[in-house]
Amino acid sequence: MNRSIPATILAAAVATICILLAAAVTGCSTLPSETAPDQRHEDLTPAEEIVAPPVLVIDDVYETITLSVQAGDPEGAIAAYEEAEIENPDDPGTRVLLANLYLIAGAVGEADSILRAVLDEEPDNTEALFLSSLVAAATGDRTRHVTILQDLLAIDPSNPGALASIGELQLQDREYEAAANSFVAALEEEENLVARMGLANVYLRQEEYEAAEAEFSVVIDSAPDYPFSYADRARARAMQRELGGAAADLSMAIELDPDYQWHYIDRGRVDLERGQFEAAEADFSAAIRLDDTQFITYILRGRARDALGRYADSLADYEMGLAMRPDYYPAYASAATLLYLAGRYAEAASYYQDAFGADQRRLDFIFLAALSLKSGGHDEGADSWLTDNLPHFPRETVFYSMARYYLLPANDGYVLAEIRDEQNAAVRGQMYFYLGAQLALLDRHATAQAALLEAESALPPGSLERRLASWHLNAYRSGEAGEEGD
Repeated sequence: MNRSIPATILAAAVATICILLAAAVTGCSTLPSETAPDQRHEDLTPAEEIVAPPVLVIDDVYETITLSVQAGDPEGAIAAYEEAEIENPDDPGTRVLLANLYLIAGAVGEADSILRAVLDEEPDNTEALFLSSLVAAATGDRTRHVTILQDLLAIDPSNPGALASIGELQLQDREYEAAANSFVAALEEEENLVARMGLANVYLRQEEYEAAEAEFSVVIDSAPDYPFSYADRARARAMQRELGGAAADLSMAIELDPDYQWHYIDRGRVDLERGQFEAAEADFSAAIRLDDTQFITYILRGRARDALGRYADSLADYEMGLAMRPDYYPAYASAATLLYLAGRYAEAASYYQDAFGADQRRLDFIFLAALSLKSGGHDEGADSWLTDNLPHFPRETVFYSMARYYLLPANDGYVLAEIRDEQNAAVRGQMYFYLGAQLALLDRHATAQAALLEAESALPPGSLERRLASWHLNAYRSGEAGEEGD
């Protein structure tokens, strides 16, 4: 299938062509219930291998077209059409059929030319109007798209394709109630893949995940070879923490469409949530092999490699992702922490500073930037940074006291007492880390280790300070840090 055309437009076009084929010849039916628009049947003979007689009888022409469309080979269908001597080729219905084939094949301009000619002769031709609306959607001409749909609904108010398309536009505009009404109205006329998928996506956007899952399941039951229904159901399941089911759905989507990178990215995200970091790394690597231009894939693979302890590879991924998208601030802190662990303190400080600039609620980034500067021997830069940001700390808090201590690390007894009095366990753990890291810089290693141990035990897994505390403690245990004793 041509990927330049959005999946919903392709689905609508394929459904329309089967209606046209059914009308053209007895025996050509719509897609069977077990078939989806993107299906590729391995047991079908490829269209290019079909040896056609010089003149096909009408039934044979439409059967070949039908099989080619179902096999995901619209070009083969067009070839069968053009090679055959079809009775009355100038009939509007026959020309609309050809336009539909061109649209499915991604030849939007050719489809548009044919449809405009048909509508010049028959302005009320509903099949031509609907396909013209799909052409407008495929070319991004929203104004024309809406106008054509309005004209079509004025002629046929219950046209299911038009109702589903209006619902899609309302969904894009976040008019969820109106979109749901349009999709339901379309489904009352006939079962419609686009309308069913649209209704499911309305539920997904409204965070009605169980209802969304149920609707996607209906789509899968009727069109089990349509990969995007599995991918979308996976999202609904993931939001319900049904991670095993989500992973299974994404595996099916990949089996059906192995060249679509976002299925791998989505499964990799689920792998991360399940703690299956090797599987996540493999999925993100597969996505990068398919398309190495998406910055987010490098960021996500960096997360997986970080969790696997492959810090150098992880940092390389973060740097690649941020080089492609420098303003992606959610990755700044992770990149900064890896730079800190690599001893690249000035770069770490810069990323922590930028992270704080992006989210000034994170007072910990002020301390982490200052610590990075101090660790790199830039005490004056650390003091200047802290002085500039001191107003961010409420005066009657341990944060303010720690900032003052970092500016003048002389009386640790006072700040230690404040840390012990802190009621919030997470904040207390953070402050123990900052105290321990500063004491290590002062070569007071025994006291530093004690404070770092307190931080490690108090902080939850995954927090930056706990990770850094454990790293410092491991350095002591391996003998890489200073000798014990004050």
